[in-house]
Amino acid sequence: MSKKETFTFELDGEELKAYHGQTIAEALLVNQKMVFRKTRNRNSRSAFCGMGVCYECLMKVDGISNVRTCMTQVHPNCKVEMLEDGQSENEGSSNDR
Repeated sequence: MSKKETFTFELDGEELKAYHGQTIAEALLVNQKMVFRKTRNRNSRSAFCGMGVCYECLMKVDGISNVRTCMTQVHPNCKVEMLEDGQSENEGSSNDR
């Protein structure tokens, strides 16, 4: 069995390693990055369902906001940013998801 080659991607300017075929969420968790976004009330959120239903893993990816990272593959030089302070369009106006 051959060893998989890694490549780098960025989380808020920090270089991290990933393998081809990983989702962004998987690559972040493997790199021990547990907080994907913050709610309006500053509560931390991370990947939860892993199948695109809960929207807890939303992040900004390559300049596009509200990307479900559990459904999106990471790629070389991918730029991922954490969403903060209610930047997610999917959050309700009175709910702290």
